[in-house]
Amino acid sequence: MYPYNINDSYKSSININSNEKKTKTSILSVLEDKRLIKLLRLITEEVKQLSEYYSNFYKSVQNSNRDENTKESIKEIYIDILKALKFLENIYFMSTNEKMIYNNENLKEISNNFNKDLENGLFYIGEHSKNIRDLYTLFTDIEVRNMLSEIISDSLCDMSILNFIYIRNCRI
Repeated sequence: MYPYNINDSYKSSININSNEKKTKTSILSVLEDKRLIKLLRLITEEVKQLSEYYSNFYKSVQNSNRDENTKESIKEIYIDILKALKFLENIYFMSTNEKMIYNNENLKEISNNFNKDLENGLFYIGEHSKNIRDLYTLFTDIEVRNMLSEIISDSLCDMSILNFIYIRNCRI
């Protein structure tokens, strides 16, 4: 039975701090750390390179004799990466009030060998997922964490799709 005669003076003596109360100020205080901004910039540049890799990979798959499901799956993965890039650019802008400026280096080239490109793409997505997870742990802002969480869930789904394509098309 519920004890109705409890003294309610405990309400004024306990101070509970919630991350949700600090959403707008916490992002500014956390992002004043130059190392975090540098990490965010680095991960955003890597996602830009990943989007270029999947754009080229999708073009090469479109011109091949692969089945339509494979072509459509690669296209959906490319779109998920573009969405991740947009989210990261938004987070960068929220933190610095500057647009992201990219260097034009592309370290992720396709080889036009479907099996090798698919395998490399799977490893790149796995690395991308790990980087976003690491970034997720550094933020307390709910809006930013929701964006990063969506990127993580998309990349995990993309890794599953790539595994399926790899098993179906690249049997050894």
